[in-house]
Amino acid sequence: MAEFREYPQTLELNLNEAYALMGAQRTIYLEGFGKNTNASSFSSKLSDSSTAMGILFSVASGTIATIGGWAATILGLAGGLGSGTTLERQVKDGSFYMSGVAEYLRNNTQYDRIRVEVPMVEYNTSGGYVRFITGEGRTTGLHYRGGSWSTDQ
Repeated sequence: MAEFREYPQTLELNLNEAYALMGAQRTIYLEGFGKNTNASSFSSKLSDSSTAMGILFSVASGTIATIGGWAATILGLAGGLGSGTTLERQVKDGSFYMSGVAEYLRNNTQYDRIRVEVPMVEYNTSGGYVRFITGEGRTTGLHYRGGSWSTDQ
């Protein structure tokens, strides 16, 4: 099994990035855990999430990042852990939290960016690392459209 660590991470996101993270984690949850998904099909579903994958993934030096590589890494990790694991629940919880972040930005158009501190879990693999938002975070700042940051959340 890959080594892992848990830590808080501050992310600064616009509405599209929040939706992309929510969508990537939702796809990983729905397709990646115990579903006998093949890497090609999974890659196709992740291809809309390249912005999010840049946040969730890092590749080892000398390795070229591809959606197919990301898909294979996630499927290998999920397959090794199996369906019903803590990680599966955490990925679902992280997706649910990100949907709330995205909805907040969508409903409060005076803000164009949000800064959130989220719980992350990171798995180190031979090809780099993959990390997931694992649950509810907290808002640490909101950026007014065309203005400055408000940090009194």
